[in-house]
Amino acid sequence: AKLHGAITQNNSTLSCRVCHPEHRGISAPLTDLGENTFPHAALGFSLKGHQLTVKKEAFTCKDCHHEDVTTFASDSCDSCHRQIDIAFTQSHVLAFGTDCLGCHDGVDRFGSDFTHSDFVFKLIDKHADVTCTKCHLDARTVADLQSTPQDCFSCHQQDDEHAGKFGQDCAVCHSSNGWTPAKFDHDLAAFKLEGEHTEVACEDCHKNNIFAGTPQDCYSCHQKDDEHNGQFGTDCSSCHTPHGWDSASFDHSRSSFPLEGAHAQVRCEECHKNSVFKGTPATCSSCHADPAFHAGAFGTDCASCHNTSNWNRAGFNLSHPEPRAEEGGSGINHGGAACRQCHPSTVQESTCTACHEGGFEGGGEND
Repeated sequence: AKLHGAITQNNSTLSCRVCHPEHRGISAPLTDLGENTFPHAALGFSLKGHQLTVKKEAFTCKDCHHEDVTTFASDSCDSCHRQIDIAFTQSHVLAFGTDCLGCHDGVDRFGSDFTHSDFVFKLIDKHADVTCTKCHLDARTVADLQSTPQDCFSCHQQDDEHAGKFGQDCAVCHSSNGWTPAKFDHDLAAFKLEGEHTEVACEDCHKNNIFAGTPQDCYSCHQKDDEHNGQFGTDCSSCHTPHGWDSASFDHSRSSFPLEGAHAQVRCEECHKNSVFKGTPATCSSCHADPAFHAGAFGTDCASCHNTSNWNRAGFNLSHPEPRAEEGGSGINHGGAACRQCHPSTVQESTCTACHEGGFEGGGEND
């Protein structure tokens, strides 16, 4: 009853006549299992791959079950397959045990035509040469094989030279072709590689294969390139970009000396001699020496008369001893006169005749 129940449970379409031929006479046996007609696949093990023994003879029930067809002789697979390939059988048993039915069902998806390409994890490149036990160590059942981790880190943790500093997803940088060459997507990091940085070799920044904790500020790498000798501090990005040192733009409005008027057009080196920046004098007279015309009369405070827009349009704000007409005449307007109209050489020298060649007769304004 148990045998028949198992057969019908696994294949309800089987006919009784497969095992029980009819109308063969009163003395004929009711059961005939000759020529492998028993529906073995209905019991979970197909005989499709077990038609002939190693001696090219048809299998009989005794070859696998010995004297009791209700049991399976545990040494049947091993004793038979050792005759086919003793080296493979011995290594296979050492790797996966002696319970062959734990994985094999006779059909057989784990047979000689097995290919890993039928499964989610394809064996390509370097993985194609790896032995089964490298990934399926101590697997004894189909469930064991299917539960094998498919992520890189489960197998390659001992190969991780980064000591986990880059996480566990090896495939972000590496491929199944080998550990080298590797390609790290720096856009995944906090420090993006832009401009000239994209051409820099990894080891130039990551000394001795140290990656985590690598400084991200400019000065840590570029201190040796600082032509300013630290006079502008250590924040290179305030003027420079990763696209090159030459494309620098210093925002002078952030300094104590904003560039206004004509100063905005002056070249850096005109004020910063020999690339000296820190401590550059901010007084006018430091760049604009007292002209001979002033003859030292006004001191060094240029801003009291001049502005950054134009030197020539100076406003003289001191009390000027204005010339007056003769008594009874009207006042003479000198407000629009340029300094050099009355002071042709220096401010210490003055003349009226440059304008008043005819004198003041008539008491009116000079034409």
